[in-house]
Amino acid sequence: MTIERLQYRSLRSSNTPLLTHHVGRAHDFILTGSMTPHDPDRGILISSMKALPEEARSQLQSGIYFVDSQLDRIKAQTWQALKNLSGALAAFDTSFDKLVHLRVFLRDIRDEPAVLDVLQRVVGELPSGEIVEAWNPGAPTDIDLQIDAIAVLSNVARTNIRIAALDTLAAPFALATRGGDLLFSSCLPGADPKGDALLNRLADVAPEERALAKGAVGPMTRRVEAYVAQQLTLWHHFHTLLADQKIPRTNLLLNFMWVRRSMREMADGYTNRHLLRATGSKHCLTTFPTANLRYPDALVEGRIVAVYPDAKRPKEIKIADHGMSGAYVGAVQGGGLIFTAGEVPVHTEAGYPIRGAADLEDDTRRLNFGRYHAEAPIMAQVDFVLKKLKATLASYGVTFADVAQQTLYLTNPDDYPALERIASLYFGPTLPPTTIVPIHRPSNSPEARLEYEVTLASPD
Repeated sequence: MTIERLQYRSLRSSNTPLLTHHVGRAHDFILTGSMTPHDPDRGILISSMKALPEEARSQLQSGIYFVDSQLDRIKAQTWQALKNLSGALAAFDTSFDKLVHLRVFLRDIRDEPAVLDVLQRVVGELPSGEIVEAWNPGAPTDIDLQIDAIAVLSNVARTNIRIAALDTLAAPFALATRGGDLLFSSCLPGADPKGDALLNRLADVAPEERALAKGAVGPMTRRVEAYVAQQLTLWHHFHTLLADQKIPRTNLLLNFMWVRRSMREMADGYTNRHLLRATGSKHCLTTFPTANLRYPDALVEGRIVAVYPDAKRPKEIKIADHGMSGAYVGAVQGGGLIFTAGEVPVHTEAGYPIRGAADLEDDTRRLNFGRYHAEAPIMAQVDFVLKKLKATLASYGVTFADVAQQTLYLTNPDDYPALERIASLYFGPTLPPTTIVPIHRPSNSPEARLEYEVTLASPD
């Protein structure tokens, strides 16, 4: 029997029409949308351990009232999000021990220790992962976290990778996890693993990576030097990991970076793009400013996905360089998945951002004709972005029907209903598993209200 390369499941079996699928399978991989701390059976948001089963309360409580009262909500919400994640994985007959990457988005990074405590108690040995503070004034104040994940099917090999010299940078997450033919790293800082000190001087960076700084442009101020030093150190860690796994650098598929510098400050070329070009690899890149990272005072943290050289489905690039920069591409496939770079509403050929429907060049510029309400700018922006993605996906022989998961980075989560209306014109009435990440600002255009990223099942 031929098994479909893409399938969807819901957390609840119901005949009620779904607005969004909860979990999808793409070849060997299971990808979830965000698991929020809602109880899908009772339809309520969990806000206290009083709402959890007795066995969960006894597992999470310390027995010290002061501690338990301070951490009551975040621990309860983490437990519920993980319960939902377990249900999503079970829909494809897999489980926590097949996780290859976890993403945790917090409203307040100070909750990290409590979240990690629950993760280790409930999940056990953690795969590669990342934790960031992802919140903005438009985000809800009663939801403290959301979690999404990538796992492999129960019959697919999964191995945590450890390198003694680097393990402390990711702990308690695994440094990296191999799932099927893909390597997923944890989000790492540009720190010296021997003492966890962040590097702020180019003189302290390994010589091979220090030479890459020659590709940067503009004056090397103290502020810029600290950012570049940490970024180069981070690439040194990536290179060490790839060499340990005997993966050529050219087999990189995706690089994701969180930065604590405004993109305006980095606009003259101090971003990852110039350094990427010098590595000799073309792959997808997404970079976002964020309020707080796991390492206090870190200016940048990042992760990679790479494909092993013996993969049944090797790396392939079927499009030209991205219009935003010649250092990366908009999509790449390998190991059974297609990754896209974060796509933003900027008309790179004409050189202007999409602010509203009037900036569109086709009939959809009339989005608001006959409607007596103020224009929702995100409607025009998401229409522009999805048209760009549609053309990119066509180069790989896939469509929106092949999307296994999407991540939407929004400057205001209240924009989502308007976004959903336009997205349904491309996806149909039910969207794929979706994670909504509140961000302070998109990566490159102050006018942009979103960045759109999708992961797909590659063609057989």
